[in-house]
Amino acid sequence: MIASSLPDDPCIEPVSRLASAEGESDKSITSDKWLCIVLSWLYENRATLQDPLGIVEELYADFDYPAEIAPLVRYMPSHEPSLGSIKENEERIFSRWHQYITGRRREYLRKAE
Repeated sequence: MIASSLPDDPCIEPVSRLASAEGESDKSITSDKWLCIVLSWLYENRATLQDPLGIVEELYADFDYPAEIAPLVRYMPSHEPSLGSIKENEERIFSRWHQYITGRRREYLRKAE
Protein backbone atom coordinates (compact mmCIF):
# COMPACT_ATOMS: atom_id res chain seq x y z
CA MET A 1 0.00 0.00 0.00
CA ILE A 2 1.08 3.59 0.51
CA ALA A 3 3.62 2.74 3.19
CA SER A 4 5.32 0.17 0.99
CA SER A 5 5.21 2.27 -2.20
CA LEU A 6 8.35 3.00 -4.14
CA PRO A 7 9.34 6.62 -4.94
CA ASP A 8 8.11 6.28 -8.54
CA ASP A 9 4.74 4.76 -7.58
CA PRO A 10 1.83 6.76 -9.08
CA CYS A 11 0.16 7.14 -5.67
CA ILE A 12 3.11 9.05 -4.16
CA GLU A 13 2.51 12.37 -5.94
CA PRO A 14 -1.15 12.82 -4.90
CA VAL A 15 -0.40 11.60 -1.37
CA SER A 16 2.46 14.12 -1.11
CA ARG A 17 0.14 16.92 -2.27
CA LEU A 18 -2.44 15.93 0.33
CA ALA A 19 0.16 15.76 3.09
CA SER A 20 1.65 19.16 2.25
CA ALA A 21 -1.82 20.75 2.18
CA GLU A 22 -2.53 19.45 5.66
CA GLY A 23 -1.94 22.22 8.18
CA GLU A 24 -1.25 21.91 11.86
CA SER A 25 -4.11 20.04 13.46
CA ASP A 26 -5.08 17.59 16.10
CA LYS A 27 -3.35 14.25 15.45
CA SER A 28 -6.58 12.33 15.98
CA ILE A 29 -8.33 14.37 13.26
CA THR A 30 -5.45 13.78 10.85
CA SER A 31 -5.39 10.07 11.69
CA ASP A 32 -9.15 9.89 11.17
CA LYS A 33 -8.84 11.47 7.72
CA TRP A 34 -6.04 9.12 6.68
CA LEU A 35 -8.03 6.12 7.86
CA CYS A 36 -10.94 7.27 5.71
CA ILE A 37 -8.67 7.80 2.69
CA VAL A 38 -7.12 4.35 3.01
CA LEU A 39 -10.46 2.64 3.61
CA SER A 40 -11.95 4.45 0.60
CA TRP A 41 -9.11 3.32 -1.65
CA LEU A 42 -9.37 -0.25 -0.37
CA TYR A 43 -13.11 -0.31 -0.88
CA GLU A 44 -12.84 1.01 -4.42
CA ASN A 45 -10.14 -1.58 -5.21
CA ARG A 46 -11.53 -4.49 -3.18
CA ALA A 47 -12.11 -6.65 -6.25
CA THR A 48 -8.39 -6.65 -7.01
CA LEU A 49 -7.37 -7.67 -3.48
CA GLN A 50 -7.20 -11.22 -2.22
CA ASP A 51 -8.60 -10.46 1.25
CA PRO A 52 -9.81 -6.85 1.61
CA LEU A 53 -11.48 -7.56 4.96
CA GLY A 54 -8.17 -8.95 6.23
CA ILE A 55 -6.53 -5.64 5.32
CA VAL A 56 -9.28 -3.80 7.20
CA GLU A 57 -8.41 -5.94 10.23
CA GLU A 58 -4.75 -4.91 9.90
CA LEU A 59 -5.74 -1.24 9.63
CA TYR A 60 -7.91 -1.62 12.71
CA ALA A 61 -4.78 -2.59 14.65
CA ASP A 62 -2.48 -0.09 12.86
CA PHE A 63 -4.79 2.82 13.73
CA ASP A 64 -5.02 1.73 17.38
CA TYR A 65 -8.42 0.00 17.26
CA PRO A 66 -10.81 2.88 16.43
CA ALA A 67 -14.30 2.06 17.68
CA GLU A 68 -15.94 3.53 14.58
CA ILE A 69 -14.54 0.81 12.32
CA ALA A 70 -14.98 -2.12 14.73
CA PRO A 71 -18.19 -3.10 12.85
CA LEU A 72 -16.02 -3.60 9.73
CA VAL A 73 -13.84 -6.20 11.45
CA ARG A 74 -14.88 -9.82 10.95
CA TYR A 75 -13.69 -11.10 14.30
CA MET A 76 -15.47 -8.43 16.33
CA PRO A 77 -18.78 -9.49 17.89
CA SER A 78 -21.86 -8.25 16.09
CA HIS A 79 -25.08 -7.11 17.73
CA GLU A 80 -26.94 -8.34 14.67
CA PRO A 81 -27.93 -11.97 14.14
CA SER A 82 -26.05 -14.13 11.69
CA LEU A 83 -27.46 -14.10 8.18
CA GLY A 84 -26.80 -17.82 7.84
CA SER A 85 -23.54 -17.95 5.92
CA ILE A 86 -20.07 -16.44 6.01
CA LYS A 87 -20.63 -14.93 2.54
CA GLU A 88 -23.85 -13.17 3.58
CA ASN A 89 -22.31 -11.91 6.82
CA GLU A 90 -19.29 -10.56 4.91
CA GLU A 91 -21.60 -8.85 2.39
CA ARG A 92 -23.23 -7.08 5.34
CA ILE A 93 -19.75 -5.92 6.45
CA PHE A 94 -19.05 -4.61 2.94
CA SER A 95 -22.35 -2.71 3.11
CA ARG A 96 -21.35 -1.18 6.47
CA TRP A 97 -17.97 -0.31 5.00
CA HIS A 98 -19.63 1.58 2.15
CA GLN A 99 -21.93 3.38 4.59
CA TYR A 100 -18.95 4.36 6.77
CA ILE A 101 -17.03 5.84 3.82
CA THR A 102 -20.08 7.68 2.48
CA GLY A 103 -20.90 9.12 5.87
CA ARG A 104 -17.34 10.26 6.56
CA ARG A 105 -17.06 11.90 3.13
CA ARG A 106 -20.28 13.83 3.74
CA GLU A 107 -19.05 14.92 7.14
CA TYR A 108 -15.70 16.14 5.77
CA LEU A 109 -17.40 18.02 2.93
CA ARG A 110 -19.78 19.73 5.37
CA LYS A 111 -16.87 20.81 7.54
CA ALA A 112 -15.01 22.13 4.48
CA GLU A 113 -17.86 24.45 3.48
